[in-house]
Amino acid sequence: LETGRGGGRGRGGGRGGRGLVTKPAQEGEEKEGEKISEEEMKKLMDELEQGDGTFSDFVEVFAQLICASQEYVREAYAGERSVVSLRDVARCVKVFRWFGEFFAKSVGAKAARPWTITDFMNIKEDARDHIRQAMLMSLAYCYYARLGQQERKGYGMELQKVYQKLQEPIGWVTMGYYSFKRVPKYGPRCTWLDLNMRVFGKTVDAVMRSFVRHVHLGPGIALNEALLENLFMIMVSVLNQIPIFVVGKPGTSKSLAMKLITSNMNGEASESEFFRHFPSVSLFSYQCSPLSTSAGIEQAFMKAHKYKQQSPNSIVIVLLDEVGLAEQSPHLPLKVLHKVLDEGGDYSLVGISNWALDPAKMNRAVHLFRAAPGVEDLSTTAQ
Repeated sequence: LETGRGGGRGRGGGRGGRGLVTKPAQEGEEKEGEKISEEEMKKLMDELEQGDGTFSDFVEVFAQLICASQEYVREAYAGERSVVSLRDVARCVKVFRWFGEFFAKSVGAKAARPWTITDFMNIKEDARDHIRQAMLMSLAYCYYARLGQQERKGYGMELQKVYQKLQEPIGWVTMGYYSFKRVPKYGPRCTWLDLNMRVFGKTVDAVMRSFVRHVHLGPGIALNEALLENLFMIMVSVLNQIPIFVVGKPGTSKSLAMKLITSNMNGEASESEFFRHFPSVSLFSYQCSPLSTSAGIEQAFMKAHKYKQQSPNSIVIVLLDEVGLAEQSPHLPLKVLHKVLDEGGDYSLVGISNWALDPAKMNRAVHLFRAAPGVEDLSTTAQ
């Protein structure tokens, strides 16, 4: 894939612009063309102002929603600036692209009018429903999931306000020869998104259920809100090798979700056809305690790294169970996480805790906060 510049005005009066074009495969080359590299993504983002209006308008809307999300999370955490950073922006873009690739393969390739990741990134009309889903899910994954119940209600409203503000003209131009009329200089953007609080809530719930419905829960396990969200967030994090901390009181299905992920994601041997398209997972668990040391945590990562070298086609997960207890250790063992999370690795990290860690660590990973279950969730579980 490469970016190409359209030339001049066409016969229909359309304006030339910049978009994605697919190079024909040369002899001996693989006809992949279904993934966009980091360099190409950066090039697209750097050239927004050269667009023909469709792609650049979408990125402008997406960027404004990300900025609003950053500020909303900071306000929800009493103005603490360090709770979000550019790491969250990078994760949001990465997950958006991953959803695009996933939807292109699972939906676009089988549609009556097939579309590809190229069409997705060019905001083609056939792919727009799933572009909306990918955008909203990336925002939910990076920002919405870390909020409490009350703040979550306000987050959807905040996105709606920002989107509606973007539909207002930023200026007016007077046009005409004998008679004059004022037209928007730069009017509504991406009206097809039709974003409001109700659409956001319905989309997040529907997409999460479309993933989690493939998980075999087993007898006596109810798919309540906590388990649904835990499974989805951990699944997306593991597949993208994005570290995640799952924080919640005892009984919010944190350990159960991790157990179900490892028992269902078995690669080609998976019970569900859905999971056969993903690599198998292998779990390396470390039980944290007030006596934990840096050497013990580092050893867990070293074991995971060695196993990954022997099984390169599998996903290796390092699980830090009750990671909050390690903060009470006089040896300060969690300092090692700064290096591990910054440098990354060939493994995925999942941390489970009953309370949040300090912002320096939480900022280096996705944060899922699970509040105590409400009456409706308890009723669903009981039924």
